[in-house]
Amino acid sequence: MFTCLDSLNGHVEKVGVNRPATPCDEPWEELRKRQDDFVDQMPQVLVIGGGQAGLEVAARLKHLDVPTLVIERSARVGDSWRKRYDSLCLHDTVWYDHPPYMPFPSPWPVYPLRENLPISWKLTQRRSN
Repeated sequence: MFTCLDSLNGHVEKVGVNRPATPCDEPWEELRKRQDDFVDQMPQVLVIGGGQAGLEVAARLKHLDVPTLVIERSARVGDSWRKRYDSLCLHDTVWYDHPPYMPFPSPWPVYPLRENLPISWKLTQRRSN
């Protein structure tokens, strides 16, 4: 089964000519903290699960300017992959499985290993208090 959101009325993807054209005077870390804390707007979407699919959905919604909160039951984003089999690899090719806005590097194997996946890369995470 495959589900694909083709468009979302009232939300234009922020790529190409639709990129923000004004400079941001706020330091990047402060801007990200404001976004993470939902200071300026409350989340409109809740994504349950910070694995590959959850992060891909959140990335797409971010580029559509839809405030999204991702919750994950594990201690870290991507733990569902990190804690699986040592020999885990994707069963689909890199051409099919690359995440939005982050294509897999060209030298990667056709069937990436768990350690190759973006959710295994260092991610900035929000720590719960």
